[in-house]
Amino acid sequence: MTLEQAEAAMNVLYRAQLAQDVALLEAPSDEFLERFGAKRLLLKPGRAGRGGFRDQARQPLLLLMGTTLLVLLITCANMAHLQLSRALARRREIGIRLALGVTRGRLVRQLLAESCLVAAAGGALGLVLAQWTLHSLQSVVPPEGALFLATSIDMRLLVFCLALSAGTALAFGLYPALQFSRPDLTGQLRTQTGPSSATRAVGLFRKTLVTVQTAVSVLLLVAAGLFGRTLVNLTAVELGLRPERLVSFGVMPKLNGYTDESAARFYTRLTERLAAMPGAALVSASTVPAVAGSTDSTSIAVEGFVPAAGDRAMSRFNLVGPAYFSTLGIPLVTGREFTVDDDLSSPAVAIVNESFVREFLPGQNPLGQRFGPERRNRAELDLTIVGVVTDAKYASVREAEAAVFYVPYQQVEQQQALYFYIRTTGEPEPLVSAVRAAVAGLDPGLPVRELTTMTAQIDSNLLQERMLATLTGSFAGLAALLAAMGLYGVLAYNVARRTSEIGIRMALGASAGTVRGLVVRDGALMMLVGTAAGLAAAAAMATLLQPFLYELTPWDPVVYGSAAVALGLVAAIAAWVPTRRATNIDPMIALRCE
Repeated sequence: MTLEQAEAAMNVLYRAQLAQDVALLEAPSDEFLERFGAKRLLLKPGRAGRGGFRDQARQPLLLLMGTTLLVLLITCANMAHLQLSRALARRREIGIRLALGVTRGRLVRQLLAESCLVAAAGGALGLVLAQWTLHSLQSVVPPEGALFLATSIDMRLLVFCLALSAGTALAFGLYPALQFSRPDLTGQLRTQTGPSSATRAVGLFRKTLVTVQTAVSVLLLVAAGLFGRTLVNLTAVELGLRPERLVSFGVMPKLNGYTDESAARFYTRLTERLAAMPGAALVSASTVPAVAGSTDSTSIAVEGFVPAAGDRAMSRFNLVGPAYFSTLGIPLVTGREFTVDDDLSSPAVAIVNESFVREFLPGQNPLGQRFGPERRNRAELDLTIVGVVTDAKYASVREAEAAVFYVPYQQVEQQQALYFYIRTTGEPEPLVSAVRAAVAGLDPGLPVRELTTMTAQIDSNLLQERMLATLTGSFAGLAALLAAMGLYGVLAYNVARRTSEIGIRMALGASAGTVRGLVVRDGALMMLVGTAAGLAAAAAMATLLQPFLYELTPWDPVVYGSAAVALGLVAAIAAWVPTRRATNIDPMIALRCE
């Protein structure tokens, strides 16, 4: 059957299951029943496997692809500049060819072939640089991120790049070819001509290209500024723990055939062995790795707390070992930490964070209060709060503060995978090999997972933000450079075309400032219009950029102002050479040429 037929059939069964589930609920609200009854099963193609990374990476990759296409647009505009300049320089040659009987179609094919040759050379060089860039990215991203990066350019990508190069060459080489292959023999054979309609059309087209280049460059500079400030904000976030001098790794003994009892004994022996290593100050463990993207949550019941109608009290949780908070550097506000005595034979205890207290126990002394997770729509208040810790980042650096409770993993019969943490007295890197040796000494066949320092783990958590900031910053810099080249080309051409006019003006007494204003006026207008259009486009794209930003609005005036100023400085540098050349024109030489 088709995917749609399978989804429809599955939802028939799912509706019946929902009806059975509703019968088990106790006094649900109408709003909850409406939301509960609206749920559907969604089937997706399974040919590529199941995983969340593809969905997480889709938006950033589409954003980077869009940025790449914008840079390609600027590059194509510069290629059109090049073709126009070459065609203008060859007007007499083209006129002679037409006078000798060359057809317009053959002339267009020749000019397009030259465009394709330039594009093919650029495309080939781009593929070489792309391969080098891939290797560079492989070396700078963490190993878990490098797994998802392409290591080479396959045939599909090669064909795509070559087709793109040919397509852009044809698209942006067509206008110059058609414009200068028109049969206008008188104007093309004349040595000196005034500004004809064709020349004016070409000038307008060139100015339009520079304006578009400027707008796209400003747009990319704004995006790069927003992502850069987001990364700065994230790196300055207070984590609530001390990541320096901390080594972490995970083990899953039950995958190697361990029972709950043997896994518990293994964890105890491994903790003792790790604590005995030279350079190890504190050792603890948890079932949910800190700031690694993982999360566990459950609905709870808190003594004296009544949730709103239709809602449930929800909290994140973590199973941790003795001295967990001291090891990670999470400050204890009140009460005590877990100890080795908090095992199955002792009363069930819990430690909560400050957000838990604010949400469920406002204005109360949390110590001694009781709560418990819901099991099969029933909750036993079997956990007693013995301590409160400050809020610490749980799954990611971006996340907002949320309620979290911690219980000793030694008080849980079903043992899970554990992630161990070692607080070192010196640099943590030397302990990496010692950790592998400690695990192998207990079980040589047990794999060590995700062995890293906590600092590297935090950096890995910000991998997407670093990649976006770095790549968009590189693209924005390249775009600004290309836009400057386009502006330089237009101004340089205008100076060359108006050499005799400038010479006459200077012979009649025009000052250097007047000449500079004459040259810069058109460039300044193009930059102003392009900058305004780019800032407006960036503001229009705010909703697309908002999900990637942190503690920053997509209309940040500092970023917008900095982007405009940066491009203005680049444009001023690009305009300096043509302006200087114009003011250095000798009136006698210019008039002699005339």
